[in-house]
Amino acid sequence: MGILNQFDVIDSFNQLIPGAAGHSDGYLREVAKATQEQGLPVEMNLENNSDGLFAAMRGQGARRFLVVQPLDRKARGLRMMHYGFPVGTNLTAGWLLTGTTGNLKLFDYLDLTAVIESVHGLAVAPALYSVADSTGFAREEIRKYQSGFFGV
Repeated sequence: MGILNQFDVIDSFNQLIPGAAGHSDGYLREVAKATQEQGLPVEMNLENNSDGLFAAMRGQGARRFLVVQPLDRKARGLRMMHYGFPVGTNLTAGWLLTGTTGNLKLFDYLDLTAVIESVHGLAVAPALYSVADSTGFAREEIRKYQSGFFGV
């Protein structure tokens, strides 16, 4: 089990979909499938993470993430942590980009941005649309772009 630290988050995206609590597993499966179909230079795995050492040691408070990590050795410390979990009857879904960008040069940033935008635009957004369609939530309410470090 891993530990996520709020100070490691450098970019993020979150979308709430009312009445979609039962779609968390399907959402992550769709993101993984669409990411794989793009043939991006990444590896993926499912990982349980906690937000604190003591909770991790007790095995409590963990959440499951689909981790998408670039294969490029310069960007290996960066991970896109995708989640989808119920909040009451709703689904909150999105991702956290964690790690550091200290040794990346301009072209490295361009490559990394291309991977992040590919995953977000061609995997996350369609998966969110699919969930929205199945629950009757308006597609227009789905935010298309992230905001934060890379999305400024």
